[in-house]
Amino acid sequence: MAIAKKSTARQKAIDAEITNTLFNDLTKFEMFFANHLKGIAIAGGAIVLLAGIGFGVYMQYRAAQHKAESALTAAVTETELRTVLNEYGSHPAARYARLRLVRLLSEAGQFDKADAELRLLADAGLPMPQLLRAEIDNAYRMETAGKTAEAAARLAAIGRRDQAGAAFRAEALYGAGRLYLAGNDQAKAAENLKAATALKPQVQQDPAGQEWLSLATFLLNSRIK
Repeated sequence: MAIAKKSTARQKAIDAEITNTLFNDLTKFEMFFANHLKGIAIAGGAIVLLAGIGFGVYMQYRAAQHKAESALTAAVTETELRTVLNEYGSHPAARYARLRLVRLLSEAGQFDKADAELRLLADAGLPMPQLLRAEIDNAYRMETAGKTAEAAARLAAIGRRDQAGAAFRAEALYGAGRLYLAGNDQAKAAENLKAATALKPQVQQDPAGQEWLSLATFLLNSRIK
């Protein structure tokens, strides 16, 4: 019984000590909070204010980006395209507006102006596949406009551009060979068609490149004497 009483007394003492410690800690926290309430309120208000300012700046940025994108997308005529490109030329969507301008100019037969825009696209870092597609299509429009010799020369130059993908090179070289054949220049036609067929190892896994290779091989075997 004595042992039990001692154990109970010891447990009560421990509980009292824990309660006293918790009370003291709670009292200290309450005193700290009371003493620093003003500072805490100011700090909280500052955080809310900064968050509000940050959100406002972000929304303004998004609104400006949306306005630029809408203007670049809506532009149709040469004047409209040049106006929005002057204002929003650094926007990511500007490259697509400039590509539309290239097409518009070349379809109007203004190939010098179209070339100038293509150079701007190249300087701006337009990805090579998009640039090559625009250049090849520009050459096709030259062909349509009756500038066959110039179109052939441009396609031949693209076909020998080492940094171009093999499928693009095969298409360009085939196009050059086809146009030289149309101009009765067998030597240049054979040169470009053979260069196209030499790309066979590089287009093994590319269906588009293989198709251009097949066309080049057909012309080479059937039309070159």
